[in-house]
Amino acid sequence: MNCQIANLTKKRNDLLRELRKKCKHLRLVELDYSCAYSGAPPFRICADCGAEERGWYCGYQVLALRSERTDISRGVERAIIRTTRSADIFYSYRKSGPLYYVGQSHPNFKGGGEV
Repeated sequence: MNCQIANLTKKRNDLLRELRKKCKHLRLVELDYSCAYSGAPPFRICADCGAEERGWYCGYQVLALRSERTDISRGVERAIIRTTRSADIFYSYRKSGPLYYVGQSHPNFKGGGEV
C-alpha cells in the first residue's frame, strides 16, 4: 500500500508540474503584509495553479502585472482577484504537493531553468 501511495503522490506532483508549466497565471492573489509586518516583500500566488512568487530584489519575474513590467507580451493581462491580510485565506490558494516558487526557474521567465 505504501508503494501505491508513493506512486500516486509522484503522479499528482507530475500533473501539478505540467499544469504549472502551461498556466498563464492570469488570476493572482496577493498577501498584504502592510499592517502586520512592513519589512516583508509582497507575495503573490496564482489562483489557478498555486505557483508563488515574492517581490523586491528584481521584482516579480513571472507573476507580474503590466503596470510593473514593460516586457510582458500583448494579450497577457493579469489581474489581482483578491488581496488579503489573512495568511489562512492566502495559503488556501496553494495547491497540495511540493511548493512551487516561480521566478527564474519557470519556463515563462526568459532564460528559464538556466543556471
